[in-house]
Amino acid sequence: MTSSLNQLTDKKSEAQTQKSRLTGQRLDKWWPSLASIVVGVVAWELLGRTLNFPFFPPLSDIVVAWLEIYQTGELIPELLGSLRSLVIGYALAVVLGIGLGMLMGRFRLVEYFFNPFIDINVSTPTLIYVPILFAIFGVGDATRYTIVFMYAFFIIVVNTVTGIHGVDPTLVEMARSFGASEGQLFRKIMLPDALPMIMAGLRIGMSRAVKGMINGELFIALVGLGARLRFYSGAFNIEKVLAILLTIIVVASITTAMVQWLDRRVTGWAETVQNR
Repeated sequence: MTSSLNQLTDKKSEAQTQKSRLTGQRLDKWWPSLASIVVGVVAWELLGRTLNFPFFPPLSDIVVAWLEIYQTGELIPELLGSLRSLVIGYALAVVLGIGLGMLMGRFRLVEYFFNPFIDINVSTPTLIYVPILFAIFGVGDATRYTIVFMYAFFIIVVNTVTGIHGVDPTLVEMARSFGASEGQLFRKIMLPDALPMIMAGLRIGMSRAVKGMINGELFIALVGLGARLRFYSGAFNIEKVLAILLTIIVVASITTAMVQWLDRRVTGWAETVQNR
């Protein structure tokens, strides 16, 4: 009985030690980022007050301008409109990008067929397609969705192809020797092994999708946060311009953090294997 109690106490103590170690690792990871943000905020406020430069207002003035925009009731509808185009365009890019990337990574004929098209669009500024999209879809939601899609799609394809090419061929041959079908190879071998690279593509794709969201609203359809940005820029209201820019930065940070959280959830095993 005493031995069992001692074992239970030891296990509980070990669990508490492990929990404390994980908490310490999280703090070691987050406090430098938090400290850099605090230093940046303080430096911005002090420089804005000291320099008294018209195009570099203190952060507190920008916060006041943001509250003024919020109180007009314009910010939330515009933000929701921007997020709608971001979600739809990015979701299409994820589904189609991963699908095409896996086919290109697996089948050489498919890769040879699509590779020139992918390479051209990765290296070409997406905004050059604006006149074509404008002519096809006009000024509307479809154009904005397409711009967001194009900003994210090609980088997701490239990362997925790279991930599939990096799959250990011995695993594929072993699965084949046990009678695995092509579908089972995709689901059981290729997708899990390529997942870290695919998730890296999703993270980059999200940051690019936010850029596409704003560019689509600025240059095509004057709606959403891009419309507010253009309006305040035309009025030379620098405080409100920077207030909208901070809103965009917050949106980009939150959406990217969501993808990073998903990455840790689905590829945490890879980090565990590397640390062994």
